[in-house]
Amino acid sequence: MGILRRTSHVVPLADLTQEARCQVIEQARQLAIRGSQLDPNLVDHDIALRPLNGLDLGLGTRGWNETVSATAGAGIATYEASAINVGANNAARAERFIVVYGVHVASSVDSIGSIRWVIGGARTHEWDLQAILADEPFRQPRADRTMFVYPTPGDWIDPPQIPTRTSVLLEHYVRGGTAVGIQPSELVLLGWVAEPIGGGGAGLHAPGG
Repeated sequence: MGILRRTSHVVPLADLTQEARCQVIEQARQLAIRGSQLDPNLVDHDIALRPLNGLDLGLGTRGWNETVSATAGAGIATYEASAINVGANNAARAERFIVVYGVHVASSVDSIGSIRWVIGGARTHEWDLQAILADEPFRQPRADRTMFVYPTPGDWIDPPQIPTRTSVLLEHYVRGGTAVGIQPSELVLLGWVAEPIGGGGAGLHAPGG
């Protein structure tokens, strides 16, 4: 499975200034453009940029929501695979370069304490969700249950980047005390997708910058 390279710091959206939020979104956009320019499967194509949706990560619908159910026994805390588990040869991974810059915890009952990324067989990023889960009910408003990759002042963000034809697995950490098969958490991933124009996505537009 490889070695975890970094724990990517994510912070609640409510704790970021509007300028910092815009910085994250724009830097992720630029990374998607740059990635497409360097990806050997995309360099010969005219590229469009659009928001991430579920089909890009192998889910069955275009909607971005993924419901993950805890299967560990009560009192057990462990990582397990989520529904996002896409092989390198899957059609969803054929010609799309993806940058994921945030996650929204959409459910009101949370069994998932953190998520981590396995890209190309290597663990690359781990996102701790405790900053919003531990502050309930303070974080109950839906806008406060979104987390962005932390924008380091004067530096570039470090989001998960998924090249074309590369496997991707999202693992989730089941919090202790979660009973078998209950308390699902619904996660919404936020990101950009760079793909050839006409590649099947919605709301395509040519990237600038």
